[in-house]
Amino acid sequence: MKIQYLLGFIACLVMIEYVAANAGLAKPIPRVSCDLKNKKGCSIKSACAKRNPNDAVNPIYISESYDIAIFQKLSFHSSNSSNTYTLQYYPDKTGNVTETAANTGIQLITFNQNDMNANNSMYAVKLDPLATNEKLMAEISWDEEGYSYGYAQLTFDTRSGSGTSFYSCSNVRLQKTKPKASNSTATVQVDSTLTITDGEGNSLGNATISANGGTLSIPSMVDPDAKTKSSQEQEIGGNTQPAAGEEEEHSAGYSIQPPASPIFYLGACLTIVISFLLQ
Repeated sequence: MKIQYLLGFIACLVMIEYVAANAGLAKPIPRVSCDLKNKKGCSIKSACAKRNPNDAVNPIYISESYDIAIFQKLSFHSSNSSNTYTLQYYPDKTGNVTETAANTGIQLITFNQNDMNANNSMYAVKLDPLATNEKLMAEISWDEEGYSYGYAQLTFDTRSGSGTSFYSCSNVRLQKTKPKASNSTATVQVDSTLTITDGEGNSLGNATISANGGTLSIPSMVDPDAKTKSSQEQEIGGNTQPAAGEEEEHSAGYSIQPPASPIFYLGACLTIVISFLLQ
């Protein structure tokens, strides 16, 4: 009987770890999905691996604003709102790209969590046109087609909320020319749209909710060898293959329903422990 209680307690601990997923990118399409059905993409604790040159990419036009989407599984919200999100671009080490840029990344946006206190929520964040980011433009290198290949890394730092740092990775292609309209664009429901400001109008600082509800379009990824000059740009449905060590778990949609809280499982574990001690 005691062995059964011990096995039950171990199972509870596994459940707590399983539901302790946190956040990840929904747009640009990540290597490993983060949504209700695909939790592993929300709880990756290691920084992104380098991009495989053969993997599909998310095309991003640098002369227009770009909406990213973040699915927040668990907020780990702290009383002082000091949890942070940071999005960086890591260019491939080609051309004039420096080792520093390729290895440490270039910051695109960072902000305090603030009003993002809801679990199981999809948040949209609008980035200023990347062409206005002077550091980014100075650090990357363009090929003859006007492309810069690399990957975007989202870091969700929840250490102030008794968590840790979590990562989400997306293969991307920055481009000077506008991508061909996608024939297979997905649409996700957004719970809130965020405005990021430092108090002086700059897109760095604190997250505040500027709108509730709405939808966000997510174009298909494209073959990295596709050229905008071609008559057709080869699209690839779904997500790219994950890097070594990452497990691929993809979902066609982002239906959001609240799962059982880790506190629920912790309570169940304590019940088992008490029952064990009373034997």
